[in-house]
Amino acid sequence: MHAHPSAASRAALAVRTVAAWGAALLLFFPIAWLFLTAFKTELQAIHVPPLFVFEPTLENFSEVQRRSDYLLYARNSLITSVGSTAPRKCRGPRQALRGSSQTFCGIAGPTIS
Repeated sequence: MHAHPSAASRAALAVRTVAAWGAALLLFFPIAWLFLTAFKTELQAIHVPPLFVFEPTLENFSEVQRRSDYLLYARNSLITSVGSTAPRKCRGPRQALRGSSQTFCGIAGPTIS
């Protein structure tokens, strides 16, 4: 039969739970605020006091694309990251197989007689 947790352990669990939720909200709030601000107009974004209820708009995203060719820069970043990572992903396992009789990417490791 299971023993019921004591009042002290239930209180400790409650304190840990509240602390964990507090830390999570503290870390998540700036990300949520940034996400919400992306859907505000420029005047709504700088409004004092801050607006929590507003009519969302997608105008900012087209403005970013109009001011600079954002998709070009995003594509260049993708090409750079994939181009620098992919060769290393294939080379790493091959080097790990040195001295092994297994194959990887069609290349057999050297056999030791």
